Amino acid sequence: STGNELRAVAAGLAEPYPRVWSVGAPSGNIVLVGDATNVDADRVATQAAADPAPAWLTPPGAIARLIAGTSPLRDPGARGV
Repeated sequence: STGNELRAVAAGLAEPYPRVWSVGAPSGNIVLVGDATNVDADRVATQAAADPAPAWLTPPGAIARLIAGTSPLRDPGARGV
């Protein structure tokens, strides 16, 4: 399912990035973000909510809880996997 795929991709991002968060819209589009620079998620959330097509931000803590115990999605053809 799409939810399982989302969790698997987020779990994969969580391996190299200390923070993973997402921005989603009611239309169902979700952008997952691997963050190594401590982006100001509150600022992103405010701007996303103020957009003519508002979106919401799921913060790193919520993503961490969502992906706990999830196996990361891997590309079997990628080097180093």
